[in-house]
Amino acid sequence: PLSSRDITEAVRDLRAAGMHNFSVDLISGLPTQTLTTWRDSLARALELQPAHISCYDLVVEEGTRFGRLYRPGESPLPTQESAAEMYCEAVRALTKGGFTHYEVSNYARSQHLRSKHNMTYWRNDAYYGFGLGATSYAFGKRVTRPKTMTKYLRWVDSYAAEDVPGSFPDTPAVTIEEELEDTLMLGLRRVDGIDLSTLDDKFGQRVSAAVVKALRPFADMVEISDRIRLIDPEGFLLQNTVLSSLLDEIVWSKGEV
Repeated sequence: PLSSRDITEAVRDLRAAGMHNFSVDLISGLPTQTLTTWRDSLARALELQPAHISCYDLVVEEGTRFGRLYRPGESPLPTQESAAEMYCEAVRALTKGGFTHYEVSNYARSQHLRSKHNMTYWRNDAYYGFGLGATSYAFGKRVTRPKTMTKYLRWVDSYAAEDVPGSFPDTPAVTIEEELEDTLMLGLRRVDGIDLSTLDDKFGQRVSAAVVKALRPFADMVEISDRIRLIDPEGFLLQNTVLSSLLDEIVWSKGEV
């Protein structure tokens, strides 16, 4: 694992090479981590003066070696309450340090330093992915490439033989229901949320009205104006709860709510 000294030296080398637009990633909720040690990590990240900082909460995946060793919320992992305090501390410390919190886990020194790559995903825009196991979202379809080399090379040959390369004729298009779910899940990750007029244009006023109605019970966590957005940080702490309730409330019938 990298030490704090390793990271400091790496940043020094980046700057010596003329590279100043770099990002630092931090993980909270680690074994034995406390609010005090998390504050120290945040302070050290700020001292490096990066253009961008990402703060991710540890996710314990079942079936992994780590998942067999640890259980979320059980010692030596921090409690859920402590993990929530760490999230709020990151928002406080990094915004005080001159960063803008623009997505649930991401901070940038200015708007033009936000991750252009990830913003494509969070806006639910089209993109191509390349290589084994990569996913594309194009022509209204989500396509995942094969994960083994033999199958991947076979897939490339079939791709080249298409009448319109990249149109993925054998892949069904994303349904309007799926597109709405993706738009809501990804859009509410962003601090500036979702523009209601854009939602109207894309899905119709009946849909956007149903979304607003479904979010009314969460008035202490969601701000509703010309946009819908989660309140920072309270709404982001319960993001999954809000989204789960929202998606359960959206009932489709022939493309309309």
